Amino acid sequence: MSSLSLPMLLLFLVGVFLWLIYGWLLKSPSLILANSITIVSVLLLFIFKIKYSKK
Repeated sequence: MSSLSLPMLLLFLVGVFLWLIYGWLLKSPSLILANSITIVSVLLLFIFKIKYSKK
């Protein structure tokens, strides 16, 4: 079974961060909230990926 790659997570994080900025510029609470939650989730994935990676 394959795992999530760090470059893929980084690209996803950048994309979500850009959507967060877009929501901020539009002053859209729903875009800001949804993307903020997603960023926290991706950051947790980064932490777990690095902490539990098999080397």
